[in-house]
Amino acid sequence: TVFIIAMLFSFTPYTANAQENSYSSEKIIERFSNGDYITSSIEQYPASSSRSSASKDISGQKVYNYRSNNGTILWTITCKATFSYNGKSSSCTSVTASTKTYSSLWTMTNKKSHKSGNTATATATGKRYSGHTVIQSVTRSAVLKCSASGKLS
Repeated sequence: TVFIIAMLFSFTPYTANAQENSYSSEKIIERFSNGDYITSSIEQYPASSSRSSASKDISGQKVYNYRSNNGTILWTITCKATFSYNGKSSSCTSVTASTKTYSSLWTMTNKKSHKSGNTATATATGKRYSGHTVIQSVTRSAVLKCSASGKLS
C-alpha cells in the first residue's frame, strides 16, 4: 500500500504557481585584450500584487560573469532587486549586491549597491593577483531597470 500511495503522489501535478521565472540568454557585453570577457544575464521572478491593487511587485537579478578566455567563470557580480510598478511608472524598493569568486587568483572588493528611481545598481571590483601584487583590476556595475509595465532590463 505504501507503493500505491507513493505512485499516486508521483503523478499528481504541481500547480501551486503557474508562472515560472524567466531568464534572458547570456550575452557577451565586453571583451578584454587577454581574451577574457564579461557576460550578462537577467532572471525575472513572477510578479505579485502589493498592498495596493493598482500596483504590483516584481523581483529579479542581473548577473555579470567575468570569464576566462576558455569560458570558465572567474567571478560574478549580482544585482538582486525588487521593484513596484503600476503601468504608468516604476520604482526600485530594495537592492542587494553580492559577489563570488571561483579562482584563488582573484578577490572581490568595494562591493556596494544603490537604488534610484526605477534603477538598481550593484558595483564591485575584481582584483587579480600574482603573488602579493595586483596585476589586473576590473570595476564594473550591474544595472537592473524596471519598466512601467514590469519588464526588467
